Amino acid sequence: MMANFVWQEVTSKQMPAARSSHGLAVVGDTAYVFGGEYTARSPLPSTLHALDLSTPAACWKDVEVSSGEPPSPRFGHGQASMGDSIYIFGGRGGTAIDEQLMNDLHEFNTKTRKWKAVETSGDVPCARSFHRMVSMGDKLYVFGGCPAKGRLADLYCLDISHKVWTRLPDSGMEGRGGAGFAAAGDKLMVLGGFAGREMADVWQFCPTSKKWTVLDVSLEPACSVALCLGLGSSVLLFGGELEPSDRGHEGAGDFSSDTCLFDADMKVAKLEAGRARPPARGWSAGAVWGGRRAVVVGGLTGSDESPVRMMDIWVGEIES
Repeated sequence: MMANFVWQEVTSKQMPAARSSHGLAVVGDTAYVFGGEYTARSPLPSTLHALDLSTPAACWKDVEVSSGEPPSPRFGHGQASMGDSIYIFGGRGGTAIDEQLMNDLHEFNTKTRKWKAVETSGDVPCARSFHRMVSMGDKLYVFGGCPAKGRLADLYCLDISHKVWTRLPDSGMEGRGGAGFAAAGDKLMVLGGFAGREMADVWQFCPTSKKWTVLDVSLEPACSVALCLGLGSSVLLFGGELEPSDRGHEGAGDFSSDTCLFDADMKVAKLEAGRARPPARGWSAGAVWGGRRAVVVGGLTGSDESPVRMMDIWVGEIES
């Protein structure tokens, strides 16, 4: 596949607080940001922020809620959209790795502007943070992350119509947080992540056969906490951490600014270079807009001595 991937920065006169480890979902032409941290391991308030991506120089707005209670403040949660709704699962509300871990599910209907806690049953995933969640059809999928101790590589499916969780077969891969996780075509993809070191392996899960396959490809270089999105049958990987910080979550590791676009066979289609691109970062948030465009908002950059959190907005798309 021959294609270019072109980024363009979106300007806004009014910005929410800069942040990392937040969530982003797009419904229609509107991007919604929730949670995250400005100061390391201190969650921002539970305000939902919205930006109309179709309007030039639009301003971010705090969403007025008509009823219901929003999720408690958190970071490192999973966030995905389905139809008119945004779903938020789990995350962390405290400073220690095992403090205030959550496995609650919340839904925000963007038409009615109502929050509600979603009661579920079945194989409910354990409390965790820095996992990944995507939607495919009428189902939500949650992968991996960090529980109170260790790291996970489990995969769960939630049937929204019945509100029942199902644990899917294990892959045998090493537990990890901050993996790339994307719905691409009819497959779920796991790219890299952090398992005590940056990982380079690539895995594929087929929801129909419920089988995992480890692919004979590797990320170059290995990375974690990168933006990973499915654009049709292609997979976009942007940025990410190449080396962890010596100060852990209090600092900033070595981050990439590379954009990598993989085709359906996970062969590199194009490394974007020579044009405007988002600055290097990790711990950002991204979502698919209209099936073909990728949106990235904020994240962490800088150095151990001076970590910097951002709130810039970039939109990228495949230019055939």
